[in-house]
Amino acid sequence: MIFLGGGGYTENEYIYIFIGIPMKRIFSVLFALFMVLGCATLGGVFLTGCGKQKAETKDNNSVSAAASGNWSSYYASSYAGGSGTSSSPYLISTPEQLARVSYRVNSGYETSSYFKLTNNIDLSAHYWTPIGVGSYKFSGNFDGQFYTISGMTQNSFYVCSSYNVQGLFGYCSSIKLKNITLSSASLSGSVPLGNKWWFQAFIAAYIYSDSANIQNVKVINSSMNSSISSITQNNAIGGICAVLHGVIEKSCLIKCNIYGGSYSTTNTAQYSSIGGIAGWGIGTIRDCFFNGHIDVYAAKF
Repeated sequence: MIFLGGGGYTENEYIYIFIGIPMKRIFSVLFALFMVLGCATLGGVFLTGCGKQKAETKDNNSVSAAASGNWSSYYASSYAGGSGTSSSPYLISTPEQLARVSYRVNSGYETSSYFKLTNNIDLSAHYWTPIGVGSYKFSGNFDGQFYTISGMTQNSFYVCSSYNVQGLFGYCSSIKLKNITLSSASLSGSVPLGNKWWFQAFIAAYIYSDSANIQNVKVINSSMNSSISSITQNNAIGGICAVLHGVIEKSCLIKCNIYGGSYSTTNTAQYSSIGGIAGWGIGTIRDCFFNGHIDVYAAKF
């Protein structure tokens, strides 16, 4: 891990790139730049995914209201087009159609299909259920085409297999995610007590496949928080991915805050980690950066 300070950043613009800081330390990130897991160079990032974004204008299909209820009750009856194949992906132009992806995948359908955004999506009206929870994992392809998904809100953790998760995507296998911009997301809630591991990330909570690939993903002005009364199982918190097997490349987080939560009892988990790009994993991260704050406060260890 390499830390580089300076660079003319203000007090609120600390840059931090990293994977896997043990939570058994109290820390507040001031300056950090450059994540080495593979080879990383920042120059390419600004010329690729983190430099492209479609205008975040509201469209007639967008909704904007204080979150209430869950999108699982408001999913569309069909997509905007497509058949779910690589040559004809399902087209998504409204928040209800994106909610349909979550509903269908979490019901065991379209788990390996192809999807493509065709419009900016505002999820602020209702709470979001990750794509890939319950008994089903997502192993499909999702192309955001540099459109923006804004206002994703979660205030509780969702069960998938042996895990509690939060994120746009939950439990994933050989996924291919690209050209996604996530803005003004808010993840919070108390981690359920019990024997399940828990993972929290803006984009994908748990990726378990060496063939998985995430590229050209940007998270902007988003925050993550959690409250834990007891840590007895492995856990990880990451900006883009909590647990990574596979590759994250040409991706970034800008003005994001990750707060690892407060703990009142001894941490007995074997693995407990937090990171700006990924929390823990054996994958590869290249051409990525994190701009924001990462904090963990503990009452007792």
